[in-house]
Amino acid sequence: MPPQARVSFLQNHDQIGNRAFGERLASLARNDQLRVMTAMLMLSPQIPLLFMGEEYGETQPFLFFADFRGDLGEAIRRGRQGEAENFGGMPRGKTVDDLPDPLDPRTFAASKLCWERAESEAGRKHLAFIRQLADIRQRHIAPLMGQCDLPSFEVYPARDGIVAIDWSFGPVLELRANLSAERQSVPPIHGEPIFGGETLDGSELSGPGIVAAVRHN
Repeated sequence: MPPQARVSFLQNHDQIGNRAFGERLASLARNDQLRVMTAMLMLSPQIPLLFMGEEYGETQPFLFFADFRGDLGEAIRRGRQGEAENFGGMPRGKTVDDLPDPLDPRTFAASKLCWERAESEAGRKHLAFIRQLADIRQRHIAPLMGQCDLPSFEVYPARDGIVAIDWSFGPVLELRANLSAERQSVPPIHGEPIFGGETLDGSELSGPGIVAAVRHN
Protein backbone atom coordinates (compact mmCIF):
# COMPACT_ATOMS: atom_id res chain seq x y z
CA MET A 1 0.00 0.00 0.00
CA PRO A 2 1.25 3.54 -0.70
CA PRO A 3 2.22 5.68 2.33
CA GLN A 4 -0.76 7.99 1.82
CA ALA A 5 -3.03 4.99 2.51
CA ARG A 6 -1.66 4.83 6.05
CA VAL A 7 -2.30 7.04 9.07
CA SER A 8 0.59 7.48 11.51
CA PHE A 9 0.47 8.90 15.03
CA LEU A 10 2.40 9.30 18.26
CA GLN A 11 -0.68 9.02 20.47
CA ASN A 12 -4.41 8.53 20.13
CA HIS A 13 -7.46 8.31 22.37
CA ASP A 14 -6.85 4.62 23.15
CA GLN A 15 -3.21 5.00 24.14
CA ILE A 16 -3.94 8.01 26.36
CA GLY A 17 -7.40 7.19 27.67
CA ASN A 18 -6.55 3.63 28.66
CA ARG A 19 -3.67 4.79 30.86
CA ALA A 20 -4.46 4.92 34.56
CA PHE A 21 -4.52 8.71 34.69
CA GLY A 22 -4.76 9.68 31.02
CA GLU A 23 -1.35 11.33 30.69
CA ARG A 24 -0.42 12.71 27.28
CA LEU A 25 3.09 12.55 25.81
CA ALA A 26 3.54 16.24 26.58
CA SER A 27 3.43 15.26 30.26
CA LEU A 28 5.58 12.13 29.92
CA ALA A 29 8.41 12.96 27.51
CA ARG A 30 11.11 15.60 27.64
CA ASN A 31 10.35 18.57 25.40
CA ASP A 32 13.40 18.00 23.16
CA GLN A 33 12.47 14.35 22.64
CA LEU A 34 8.86 15.27 21.91
CA ARG A 35 9.96 17.79 19.28
CA VAL A 36 12.02 15.13 17.49
CA MET A 37 9.16 12.61 17.59
CA THR A 38 6.73 15.24 16.33
CA ALA A 39 9.03 16.11 13.45
CA MET A 40 9.34 12.40 12.61
CA LEU A 41 5.54 12.16 12.51
CA MET A 42 5.03 15.24 10.34
CA LEU A 43 7.90 14.62 7.92
CA SER A 44 7.28 10.94 7.16
CA PRO A 45 5.20 10.13 4.06
CA GLN A 46 2.31 8.58 5.98
CA ILE A 47 -0.65 10.83 6.83
CA PRO A 48 -0.03 12.29 10.29
CA LEU A 49 -2.76 12.17 12.92
CA LEU A 50 -2.71 14.78 15.68
CA PHE A 51 -4.85 13.89 18.68
CA MET A 52 -7.06 16.74 19.90
CA GLY A 53 -4.93 19.47 21.42
CA GLU A 54 -1.66 17.87 20.34
CA GLU A 55 -1.16 20.71 17.86
CA TYR A 56 -0.56 23.17 20.71
CA GLY A 57 0.94 20.76 23.25
CA GLU A 58 -2.12 20.14 25.43
CA THR A 59 -1.21 18.68 28.82
CA GLN A 60 -4.73 18.21 30.21
CA PRO A 61 -5.24 14.47 30.83
CA PHE A 62 -7.66 12.50 28.69
CA LEU A 63 -9.20 10.04 31.13
CA PHE A 64 -11.25 6.94 30.44
CA PHE A 65 -14.91 7.94 30.66
CA ALA A 66 -18.21 6.35 29.67
CA ASP A 67 -21.95 6.76 30.27
CA PHE A 68 -22.95 3.09 30.42
CA ARG A 69 -25.30 1.96 33.14
CA GLY A 70 -26.25 -1.28 34.87
CA ASP A 71 -24.15 -4.41 34.44
CA LEU A 72 -22.18 -2.96 31.53
CA GLY A 73 -21.22 0.09 33.57
CA GLU A 74 -20.02 -2.07 36.44
CA ALA A 75 -18.03 -4.22 34.03
CA ILE A 76 -16.34 -1.06 32.74
CA ARG A 77 -15.41 -0.09 36.29
CA ARG A 78 -14.01 -3.53 37.05
CA GLY A 79 -12.05 -3.66 33.79
CA ARG A 80 -10.19 -0.42 34.35
CA GLN A 81 -7.47 -1.99 36.49
CA GLY A 82 -6.47 -4.48 33.79
CA GLU A 83 -6.54 -1.84 31.07
CA ALA A 84 -4.40 0.52 33.13
CA GLU A 85 -1.85 -2.23 33.73
CA ASN A 86 -1.62 -2.91 29.99
CA PHE A 87 -1.16 0.78 29.13
CA GLY A 88 1.74 1.91 31.29
CA GLY A 89 0.71 0.44 34.64
CA MET A 90 -0.02 2.24 37.88
CA PRO A 91 2.32 5.13 38.74
CA ARG A 92 4.45 4.74 41.82
CA GLY A 93 2.50 5.52 44.96
CA LYS A 94 -0.89 4.96 43.30
CA THR A 95 -3.25 2.02 43.65
CA VAL A 96 -6.38 0.87 41.88
CA ASP A 97 -8.37 2.75 44.49
CA ASP A 98 -6.98 5.99 43.03
CA LEU A 99 -8.30 5.32 39.53
CA PRO A 100 -10.85 7.94 38.40
CA ASP A 101 -14.35 6.49 38.23
CA PRO A 102 -15.06 6.22 34.48
CA LEU A 103 -18.79 6.71 35.06
CA ASP A 104 -18.45 9.84 37.18
CA PRO A 105 -19.37 12.98 35.15
CA ARG A 106 -16.42 14.73 36.81
CA THR A 107 -14.07 12.33 35.02
CA PHE A 108 -15.49 13.43 31.68
CA ALA A 109 -15.31 17.11 32.69
CA ALA A 110 -11.66 16.72 33.73
CA SER A 111 -10.81 15.42 30.24
CA LYS A 112 -11.89 18.52 28.31
CA LEU A 113 -9.32 20.62 26.50
CA CYS A 114 -7.78 23.51 28.38
CA TRP A 115 -7.99 26.23 25.74
CA GLU A 116 -5.95 28.59 27.91
CA ARG A 117 -2.96 26.37 27.11
CA ALA A 118 -3.38 27.14 23.41
CA GLU A 119 -3.10 30.86 24.15
CA SER A 120 -0.10 30.51 26.46
CA GLU A 121 3.44 31.24 25.33
CA ALA A 122 4.27 27.52 25.31
CA GLY A 123 1.07 26.73 23.38
CA ARG A 124 1.69 29.35 20.71
CA LYS A 125 5.30 28.22 20.36
CA HIS A 126 4.30 24.59 19.84
CA LEU A 127 1.56 25.53 17.36
CA ALA A 128 4.09 27.57 15.38
CA PHE A 129 6.35 24.48 15.30
CA ILE A 130 3.51 22.33 13.96
CA ARG A 131 2.72 24.95 11.31
CA GLN A 132 6.38 25.05 10.27
CA LEU A 133 6.42 21.26 9.87
CA ALA A 134 3.09 21.29 7.97
CA ASP A 135 4.48 23.91 5.59
CA ILE A 136 7.61 21.83 4.96
CA ARG A 137 5.44 18.78 4.39
CA GLN A 138 3.25 20.64 1.90
CA ARG A 139 6.15 22.14 -0.05
CA HIS A 140 8.65 19.27 -0.08
CA ILE A 141 6.98 15.95 0.77
CA ALA A 142 3.43 16.08 -0.61
CA PRO A 143 4.70 16.70 -4.19
CA LEU A 144 6.68 13.45 -4.02
CA MET A 145 3.49 11.43 -3.61
CA GLY A 146 2.36 12.03 -7.18
CA GLN A 147 5.64 10.85 -8.67
CA CYS A 148 5.37 7.21 -7.62
CA ASP A 149 2.40 5.03 -6.63
CA LEU A 150 4.42 2.75 -4.37
CA PRO A 151 7.84 4.02 -3.28
CA SER A 152 10.64 1.70 -2.34
CA PHE A 153 12.25 2.21 1.03
CA GLU A 154 15.36 1.26 2.96
CA VAL A 155 15.69 1.05 6.73
CA TYR A 156 19.33 1.25 7.75
CA PRO A 157 20.78 -0.81 10.61
CA ALA A 158 21.51 1.51 13.51
CA ARG A 159 22.12 1.42 17.24
CA ASP A 160 19.32 1.86 19.77
CA GLY A 161 17.79 5.32 19.71
CA ILE A 162 18.60 5.96 16.04
CA VAL A 163 16.04 5.92 13.22
CA ALA A 164 17.37 6.02 9.65
CA ILE A 165 15.13 5.44 6.64
CA ASP A 166 14.95 6.49 2.98
CA TRP A 167 11.80 6.52 0.84
CA SER A 168 12.44 6.55 -2.90
CA PHE A 169 9.74 8.17 -5.05
CA GLY A 170 12.26 8.89 -7.81
CA PRO A 171 13.54 11.70 -5.62
CA VAL A 172 14.51 10.24 -2.25
CA LEU A 173 13.18 11.44 1.10
CA GLU A 174 15.86 10.84 3.73
CA LEU A 175 15.14 10.92 7.46
CA ARG A 176 17.60 10.51 10.33
CA ALA A 177 16.60 10.86 13.97
CA ASN A 178 18.55 10.56 17.19
CA LEU A 179 16.29 10.02 20.19
CA SER A 180 19.14 9.61 22.65
CA ALA A 181 20.70 12.39 24.68
CA GLU A 182 24.16 11.85 23.16
CA ARG A 183 25.68 12.76 19.80
CA GLN A 184 25.50 9.63 17.65
CA SER A 185 26.72 8.34 14.31
CA VAL A 186 23.98 7.99 11.68
CA PRO A 187 23.94 6.82 8.07
CA PRO A 188 24.95 9.82 5.95
CA ILE A 189 22.52 12.27 4.35
CA HIS A 190 23.15 12.96 0.66
CA GLY A 191 20.23 15.25 -0.20
CA GLU A 192 19.38 18.88 0.46
CA PRO A 193 18.14 19.30 4.06
CA ILE A 194 14.55 20.48 4.38
CA PHE A 195 14.51 20.42 8.19
CA GLY A 196 17.10 20.24 10.94
CA GLY A 197 20.11 20.27 8.65
CA GLU A 198 22.03 22.55 10.96
CA THR A 199 22.30 19.72 13.51
CA LEU A 200 24.04 17.34 11.11
CA ASP A 201 27.84 17.25 11.02
CA GLY A 202 29.08 14.72 8.49
CA SER A 203 27.55 11.46 9.68
CA GLU A 204 26.86 12.51 13.27
CA LEU A 205 23.66 13.90 14.71
CA SER A 206 23.32 15.69 18.02
CA GLY A 207 20.79 14.29 20.43
CA PRO A 208 17.94 14.50 20.57
CA GLY A 209 17.95 15.69 16.96
CA ILE A 210 16.54 15.06 13.52
CA VAL A 211 17.29 15.89 9.93
CA ALA A 212 15.12 15.35 6.84
CA ALA A 213 16.37 15.88 3.31
CA VAL A 214 15.30 15.35 -0.30
CA ARG A 215 17.78 13.94 -2.82
CA HIS A 216 17.06 14.47 -6.48
CA ASN A 217 18.81 11.80 -8.54
